[in-house]
Amino acid sequence: GVLDRAEMNDGRNRHVDFSSCLFFFTSNIGSKESLRATSASGFIPQMAEEEAKSKHYRSVSLRALKKHFPPEFLRRIEETIVYNPLRPADLKKILELEIARASRTFQMHATTPFKVEFSTGAKSVLLNHGCDTEYGAAHLQHTLACEFQDPLYRLMATGQVNAGDKIGIFAKGSELVFRKC
Repeated sequence: GVLDRAEMNDGRNRHVDFSSCLFFFTSNIGSKESLRATSASGFIPQMAEEEAKSKHYRSVSLRALKKHFPPEFLRRIEETIVYNPLRPADLKKILELEIARASRTFQMHATTPFKVEFSTGAKSVLLNHGCDTEYGAAHLQHTLACEFQDPLYRLMATGQVNAGDKIGIFAKGSELVFRKC
C-alpha cells in the first residue's frame, strides 16, 4: 500500500499518509558482478574508458536488479542511480579528508591535545593498505582506525603522548612509525 497508494495503517490501525514522502532504497546488488566484468581496455583514451566503464557498471547492475527483484516492484521505482566504484584518486582525496578530521580530533582532545603530522610515505602506506575497490571507503576508514588512530590512543593511554606534543607519522617499509618531533 505504501508504494501503490502512498498510505497504510500502522499496528494500532491508524492511517498513515506517505503522499509527501520520498523513499530511497540502497543495495549492493550487482556490485560484485560489475567489478568482475570490467578490466583494462588497452589503448582507449582515459575519458572514453571511464565513460565505457560507467555504462557497463550501470547495465550490469540493472541486470542484477532485474534478476533479484520482481518487475512489479521495479516498476514502482522512479529512478535508479548506479554509483561507480571509487578509484584510487578518489580514495586519496578521502584519505586526506579523514586524516585532517582525525588530526583535528587529536588537536582538540579534552585532556591531551597534541598535533599530528604525516609524511608523504606514511600517507602512501595507509593508501596502499586501505585501497580496495570492492569495499571502497569503508576499508580505508577501517585501515585508518587500525593503523593510525588506535595506536595513537594507545600511546595516549600509556602516557607516551602528552598535551602539546607534536607526533610525526612516518613510513618504515610497509609499517607506520610514530615519533615525537
